[in-house]
Amino acid sequence: MKKLYSLFVFSLLTIAATQAQDLQFFINSPSGIAGQYECGAPAAGFGGELTAGQSITGVLAPADPNEACEALVNPAEVAGKIALVDRGSCFFSDKVYFAEQAGAAGIIICNNQPGGGVIGMAAGGDYAGLSTIPSAMIPFEVCEEIKAEINNGVDVEILLQVPGMYRPITNWAYSTPLEHTQPIPTLGVQIINTTAETIENAEVYCDITTPSGSTQSASALIEGTRCGARCDGTRRTRAQTRAIALTCLQQQPIPTT
Repeated sequence: MKKLYSLFVFSLLTIAATQAQDLQFFINSPSGIAGQYECGAPAAGFGGELTAGQSITGVLAPADPNEACEALVNPAEVAGKIALVDRGSCFFSDKVYFAEQAGAAGIIICNNQPGGGVIGMAAGGDYAGLSTIPSAMIPFEVCEEIKAEINNGVDVEILLQVPGMYRPITNWAYSTPLEHTQPIPTLGVQIINTTAETIENAEVYCDITTPSGSTQSASALIEGTRCGARCDGTRRTRAQTRAIALTCLQQQPIPTT
């Protein structure tokens, strides 16, 4: 049985391209103020900076005192959440340090200047470089909206991230061309009539298991009563058995995928 191929190669290559992006700030909920807003990132070496592909999501919790220039008195409300702190009176790195000491997972600093947008935050003071939680500054006006929701008893969930993926993942597949495969030697088929009766016609079946594991079946009919000199217990001629094998394969070619 020729043209039955034993070599099959399939490879899958996943390619992902990444590029560092700027820090991004989103309000996830409530829906009335949801969206992306401007934010300011801490300077290099500030501590706790997010890198490409990293993010943090959490509910905002106002710090007490609101400027977080000393140890917070409401760690139970801040722990595990993202502290909301006002700008002013001390170094930015002090605010982040005290929020982290209270158990905050991150910190958002509100600019205290209406119309001032955001600024970059540099480290300074006794706690410079000691922070390990992510931080960002957002505009005064955005903070006012957030505080209004919190004062009404609404949880405000935010996302802080540095995206890393700017191209979709590409999948590339390859299968060995048939002309590059190796044929299996011809398979012999021997048919024996073990009964005492003469067989008029012989129908032979074959099953082919594909590389994917499924089974396909085919059959061939050899007409007549002669196979060699007799059909009573003798085997068919090589030409006849070869014809059955070739017909079987031609009816059901083996797929390559």
